[in-house]
Amino acid sequence: MPEDGELATLHLLSHFLFGHLSVLIQDMASGAPNLTHRERECVAWASEGKTISETAQIIGISQNTVNGYLASAMRKLNVMNKTHLVAKAIRCGVIH
Repeated sequence: MPEDGELATLHLLSHFLFGHLSVLIQDMASGAPNLTHRERECVAWASEGKTISETAQIIGISQNTVNGYLASAMRKLNVMNKTHLVAKAIRCGVIH
């Protein structure tokens, strides 16, 4: 039979797990966000570890334009930084 401390820990973990799974299910149910081809391209290069400068050179556009595409993708995915953008884009199926 579990002790009181173990039950409290299990209870806390179950709340954490439920909250995390709820967010994941909501993301999956809402479908992939409607990113443009260039937004997806910039996010994909970011997922490969490319800098803004490298991405701009690869795609053949300015660094400001790459920043604009990433900023737009961040707004659409409701994230605050590039790392979170890449993680959420993968989770939502925007990039692979």
